[in-house]
Amino acid sequence: MPTEEPNLAVAMRRQAEACAVLGSAQYALLIRGLVADLEAGGPTADLLEGRTDQPLRDAITLRLLAAVHRIVLRGDARGLAERYASVGGDNGPIDVRSFLETVAEHHDEVVEALAQNVQTNEVARCAGLVPAFADVARSTRLPLTMLEVGASGGLISNWDRYHYECHGSAYGDPASAVRLGHNWADPFDLSGVTEVRSRRACDVSPLDVSDPAARQRLLSFVWPDQRERFATLSGALDVALDHAIDVERADAGEWIGAHLPTRGTGTATIVFHSIVWQYLARDTKDRLRSVLEHEGNRATAERPIAWVRLEPAGERADVRVTDWPGGSERIIATCSYHGADVRLPG
Repeated sequence: MPTEEPNLAVAMRRQAEACAVLGSAQYALLIRGLVADLEAGGPTADLLEGRTDQPLRDAITLRLLAAVHRIVLRGDARGLAERYASVGGDNGPIDVRSFLETVAEHHDEVVEALAQNVQTNEVARCAGLVPAFADVARSTRLPLTMLEVGASGGLISNWDRYHYECHGSAYGDPASAVRLGHNWADPFDLSGVTEVRSRRACDVSPLDVSDPAARQRLLSFVWPDQRERFATLSGALDVALDHAIDVERADAGEWIGAHLPTRGTGTATIVFHSIVWQYLARDTKDRLRSVLEHEGNRATAERPIAWVRLEPAGERADVRVTDWPGGSERIIATCSYHGADVRLPG
């Protein structure tokens, strides 16, 4: 049976809880204030009620927060800037009244933003994905072909162009602007990671990260009191200026159906995604599974396939791999939704 979608107030409270658990006390407090305003019939109610019948799935709260953060980032909300660390603020509590005044001043822009999908490239999730990529490389002893779905701006597809350090083991470009060095709770040998022979990516609403407005949109979805996340994303955007990923506009199921059957020989093809599954339509999920299973049944040791996904599993995310030939599935690691505290099983 499908899970019943909560009402708006419950969805917002759950988002506040998630922010608190994931280290954004500032946003947790702000959302609770917005819920109080919603239930009092204030401007939050006028803005959000009836906007969607799936407020949790559509992440309507995050859309609102990002819309205002975007206004702050471009310097048009001076009354809020003193609290937003992303523009040099002090990380103090964001006044709900000031927040709603900014919404009112930019009403049409905020309403337009509420209709746009959440766009994130949580680059630190690469730390959770790398153990899975290394597992595929070790088991196949082949270079990798990467196919990412739900790629947004394609920053995670550049995963091998970042630098990783894990308990004395290192991988990647030591001069990279992105450095992931304390994401692992458990030691992991990075020496098994192999070369990426080719990479492609798709998204239903791809972002061109060479466009300043698109870069700002991605940054706006980072919670402003989380300086490290903001710096990591900024670094990945800089890497993308030299290594842009052409993210194709396409439905994930149709795109995989077009590209997986034409994969080459002598390379391990990895289909992967991270915190994307909840946003895909049921038909897309069914099509994606069907293509993977069909092509998996045709896979050989010279043309293997792996399906790697970092997706929610309760309070943490599981990093799962299903590989063919064989179709075996296993959990490679778990991590926080933002890619921290990577733990290996056992």
